[in-house]
Amino acid sequence: MTDLEEEKVAPSVLPKNAHQLLFLLGEVLRLPLNTICTALIYAHKYRVFTRSVRQSAEQAGEQYHELIDDDSLSITCLSLATKATESPRRLRELLVPAYHLLRGSSAPRLTFPSHVYDALRAGIVHSELVLLRILDYDTGVRTALSSNFAILERALDRGLSAHVYGVKDLADIIHGSMREGSTTTVSAARQDQEYADEFGIVCLHSTTIGRTAIDWVIICYQKEEVALNFTPAAIAAASMYMAIEGRGYALGCSIEEWVSRVARNGLDSFQDESPASEDSENLKLQIADLISILRKQPRD
Repeated sequence: MTDLEEEKVAPSVLPKNAHQLLFLLGEVLRLPLNTICTALIYAHKYRVFTRSVRQSAEQAGEQYHELIDDDSLSITCLSLATKATESPRRLRELLVPAYHLLRGSSAPRLTFPSHVYDALRAGIVHSELVLLRILDYDTGVRTALSSNFAILERALDRGLSAHVYGVKDLADIIHGSMREGSTTTVSAARQDQEYADEFGIVCLHSTTIGRTAIDWVIICYQKEEVALNFTPAAIAAASMYMAIEGRGYALGCSIEEWVSRVARNGLDSFQDESPASEDSENLKLQIADLISILRKQPRD
């Protein structure tokens, strides 16, 4: 296909709204799921801030003007998230596909340098500055999918309890250096990975339950009340439970005991220094509350 022919081809998939633009642009750019979740958290924090400002303006009888339009917010959140999650993309790598996703085949190809591109770029740069101020320049976010799915992997390992069936603990095979209290060297961890590759042993998040759990993690981060109020560990554990339930499996114990098994000593190795028993109790409550919420709400 020639360049001229490519210019006439419409995108195969188009977003219906700004929310879908964020996801579809992430797909086009092959961004990690953790980056998508981080961008969603930024968007939630922006909307919480603007709701508060709008309410104050209305009470004062003043007119409120939106700081960032919905489409620009999606692009801005993704751009900032790529930097925060060390998956950087040049701004033009976001703007060119975003431009065509929003305008379809009716718009001419976006080129750079050009007046149109320069105007779009300046708008997103300004929006990033606005968003950074709203975030108080704190872009550090941990999600249930951070650190190469580390938290979700721990939740899956505990929730499945593979060792009960005589299966070698996957934490000893894959990414052994991530195991709690592990003294595994980098060399040994590499040997574990080579062993896993040779015999086709996949990470737990690549299993059917793991993939379904990831779907639920994404659902959680789409919900503002969940993304901003529940810890990554609680989201990982509750998502795993929903995956088990959704695939029609039954727990081998009471849900209370299952939650206790998953929450023991916490799931996030990067959590604040505090008594393990206190962390576990708080995590149990959060997991139980979130499971209750997810059971009642339809999937987005």
